[in-house]
Amino acid sequence: LDHVAFYFDFKSIAAIDGAVADVVARHMEDRVIFGAYDAPINEAVRLARPPNVPLLADGETMQNLLIQFLNGTFSPSNLRHEAHGFIVDDTTDRLLSKQLFDALKHGNRVIALCGPALDTADGLRRFAKMGADALVTDRPDVIPDDLRTWRR
Repeated sequence: LDHVAFYFDFKSIAAIDGAVADVVARHMEDRVIFGAYDAPINEAVRLARPPNVPLLADGETMQNLLIQFLNGTFSPSNLRHEAHGFIVDDTTDRLLSKQLFDALKHGNRVIALCGPALDTADGLRRFAKMGADALVTDRPDVIPDDLRTWRR
């Protein structure tokens, strides 16, 4: 499974040390992304993670980033996380754009998406073409054939 990457979504500070130790013991630092929706947990993850493991921004940071982008005040130089993620539902689906993804890519950031909009072939295809790096779906059976071998 060399082509598979793993996302660790921490729900508790107590889980961090054991997960970090397991990742390091298995030499998987280049195949994982760490993060937590909760800002205090995310900060604890940032402090404990190996330096080469990307950190996904917390929920509050992502909401602020999206507001800044929509208001025209976003700057990639202000980004402090290596990865950014969005839950793509009916509301965020309308707000996400290639322009936002391009701005994040300009800052060399990873874009990860999950949510109900990615449980359709059209949603997976659309966000892959917009530039998302990671697409999380609950419906692998709907992955379109053109995405099974698609590369940017």
